[in-house]
Amino acid sequence: MIKLSNPNLYQKKIETINIIASTQGEVRDYSLTLNFHEVALCIKTNSKNFYTNLKSSYPADWFLNYSRDAIEIFLTPPNLYFEGDEWDQEAAPDCFFTDNITVQRDFCVKKIHAKKYELMCEETLDDGFYNFLRWLLPNELVLKNQILVHSGAVRVNELGFMFLGHSGAGKSTTCTNLHNSIDAEVLNDDMNIIQIKEGDIFIKPAAMGGVFPCDKKHLETPVKLKNIFWLKQDQENKIEKYNDSKLCSKLIASFANLEWSQLDLVHHDKIIDFASHISKHVRGGELSLRKSHEFWEEIEKFN
Repeated sequence: MIKLSNPNLYQKKIETINIIASTQGEVRDYSLTLNFHEVALCIKTNSKNFYTNLKSSYPADWFLNYSRDAIEIFLTPPNLYFEGDEWDQEAAPDCFFTDNITVQRDFCVKKIHAKKYELMCEETLDDGFYNFLRWLLPNELVLKNQILVHSGAVRVNELGFMFLGHSGAGKSTTCTNLHNSIDAEVLNDDMNIIQIKEGDIFIKPAAMGGVFPCDKKHLETPVKLKNIFWLKQDQENKIEKYNDSKLCSKLIASFANLEWSQLDLVHHDKIIDFASHISKHVRGGELSLRKSHEFWEEIEKFN
């Protein structure tokens, strides 16, 4: 179990977000409502730059004039309460919970109720805001027949290919190699979303960080998912086909930021059904590979 390296900072973040929640009120200079992967979010900030960057980063048809069902997010930057690099002095990357407050290295959030959150993070499209979205959205996405997957993914000939694996397995490297060698379009090298529509299975970038910038056209037009591969570094390129149950287990292990102990029965059953449906309709296997582009020939033979 990962432990906090700076418990005093953790305590200060909790105290600070409580102060913000009780004193800041609901007034911010800028407010923006968007349909983020079919989940309505209303983001409120005092930063014009952050507001402008949000507007330019997502498809125009994602933005809404109003949504009564939107989750309200009131953003406050840490530099109002923390000096210099004090905010960043935590090594553990995990989320830590106390009552209705979640503290992660890059953000701190207090849940006021199901549709309102007080968020403290840098007012930039960077780790703080992205990690908050990765924490907030997985359960919401499940109810929209979508799921967040820790993965790399590329688009080749109008089809999607997803790469799973532990941290350091080579997801980003695999995406980079395919981009450079066969001109594959990288959806995202870190987080992607699988979506089921009328039984068909699609993939799209999550737009929650990653090395490769997110192309808005990939957010607007998901592609059908052709293959899923679990990556393993090896001395030769080869693929071992998975049966349905093995692929299902690898998928579940790669679903991002699901707090299984806190899931209700509806979410739990839907996630299991989701993984089962995907594993029955998408071919997958273990892709052993050298760190070169030549493994694509194995994928072509696999299909």
